[in-house]
Amino acid sequence: MKYSIITGLLLAVFSLSGQHFVAEDYDWQETEYHDVTVDDSTNVYEILNKRLFNYYYNDDNQLELQFLYHRAVHINNTEALESFNKIYISQSENNILKFKARVLNSEGEVKEISEDKILTGVDKETEQEYVFFALEGLKIGSQVEYFYIKTIGMSTKGTEQSIQSSNPIQRYELDIITPWNLVMGTKVYNLDAEFQSDTTVENQNRVYLALDSIEPLEEESNSFYDANLGKAMFKLDHNLYTGAKNIGAYSHIGQNVVTNINRELSKTEKIAIQKIKAAIEESTSDPNISFARKAENYIKTNYQYVDLNNAEFSDITFIKENKAYSEVGGLILITNLLKANGDVCSYLYTTDRSELPFDPDFSSNLYLETLLLQIEGEEGFMDITDPFSRMGYTSEFFTHNYGLVIEEMQMDDKVVAISATEFIP
Repeated sequence: MKYSIITGLLLAVFSLSGQHFVAEDYDWQETEYHDVTVDDSTNVYEILNKRLFNYYYNDDNQLELQFLYHRAVHINNTEALESFNKIYISQSENNILKFKARVLNSEGEVKEISEDKILTGVDKETEQEYVFFALEGLKIGSQVEYFYIKTIGMSTKGTEQSIQSSNPIQRYELDIITPWNLVMGTKVYNLDAEFQSDTTVENQNRVYLALDSIEPLEEESNSFYDANLGKAMFKLDHNLYTGAKNIGAYSHIGQNVVTNINRELSKTEKIAIQKIKAAIEESTSDPNISFARKAENYIKTNYQYVDLNNAEFSDITFIKENKAYSEVGGLILITNLLKANGDVCSYLYTTDRSELPFDPDFSSNLYLETLLLQIEGEEGFMDITDPFSRMGYTSEFFTHNYGLVIEEMQMDDKVVAISATEFIP
């Protein structure tokens, strides 16, 4: 298999521009059809899978992010032909800066997709706008190459990128470019690889992965596919200009959790707590059932969890009147009920280990996926967002995993968080 990758072109662009990446200058090379020999069971052979994240300061000195995705694949059978008949790209507010696509056939025919063939649609469920295009002249043995560059929103949680897939990959590249003052923390999972650094361009930092011959990961009935995929994770670690270090440190998260949950309740909210507490105690007189279990069952039976961040769903008075709560609202409600009964509780952030096992050695907000409640003297955890679970019967995928335990400590008139990463038996 022969493939002339775009490294040479990129180096030329960089040397001319004095920058690691210039969206307007990015292009593919003129190329020929590449001989590929793969097993008939392979649907798609990926010749190139390249992703690039370019962080930069705009003219207003605001940090922005451009994302490049460049892919070249060999269509090996009918199933792959159907899946590549159309290609969809999500967008918002026309954020796609550049796009090109072409089909190469073994006869030497090359068909580029003209701009008038690019259409726009809206997903009915998510209301997400996207562009899509049909590939002309596509057949088994065709090779599809396309790339797009778009501006995207920056996440403070960190970013996860899959490296491995169900397809063999000849060449995989992942680049992260930042201004000189922003330093990224990086890690690779499930593959023997590490990020490399490039300091050749002044006033910019670049870390990257460049991997050849990545084997596909096949599905197995008794293993977790997503958890075992080769992947990379990166996050903003510190800012050399401001001196801020460990920007994603969990100590800040823990303090935010206890501060938000322990906010001062209004007079009407305090009254609502007492009325709900009385209703819980009246719901059952069984002395063998603890108040915490009565409270969980009563709330999940009589109230509805809504996956919204609206402020009213965190107001106890509103929750009582409308019988509905958000995640934050549910935690404020149950925590205040437990404290009114004299119970001591703490919090646990963790992940579903079947998809993303919690890494105790790499702090990232991506691992702060599910917030559970622990009550002193009770076994198991309470998941306030799951109406069907009860303490001791939450998802087993939250156990045999690590998590961030957040405990409260009263210091003078303030509630202070004590956070630590621990193993969950």
